[in-house]
Amino acid sequence: MPVWKAKGDGKNMYVLLYLLWILLNGRVTAEILAVGVPVAGLVYGFGYLALGYRLSGDLLLLKRLGHILVFLAMVAWEVVKANVAIIRIVLSPHMEITPCLVPVKTDLKSAGARAALANAITLTPGTITVDVKDDVLWVHALTAEMAEGLKDWHVARQLARIEEVR
Repeated sequence: MPVWKAKGDGKNMYVLLYLLWILLNGRVTAEILAVGVPVAGLVYGFGYLALGYRLSGDLLLLKRLGHILVFLAMVAWEVVKANVAIIRIVLSPHMEITPCLVPVKTDLKSAGARAALANAITLTPGTITVDVKDDVLWVHALTAEMAEGLKDWHVARQLARIEEVR
């Protein structure tokens, strides 16, 4: 049976869009309720036809949600640690930096996961992803230690775990 004919597929999303319409309007009147019906339908239709929305995508997201939250927590912790490292460098009298450009090979399969990894690297102070070519990210790092830490980064392994969930 095709995904788009699954029981209840779309009805829940339509109702959520309709309720969002009412919530965003801030009050409930007959006009808002009447206009909300076609607006929710148009938004759902656009999502279905143009954006490829499918209920199965939401279910996959729910399956991956725990891993995604762990990923976000890991990135937040890495940002804090990198901020402390940068503060130490900036406040030290010798400014011990060794800027370098390094290739970081990744085994991530999807373009979305590689983009998430590139963004996580860029969000972390002291590193910035300057280019992505296939499975190699080119990263500029403020110190050689920061660059070396990216070779087998636990954040990339967490993204691989997210990709494995089907």
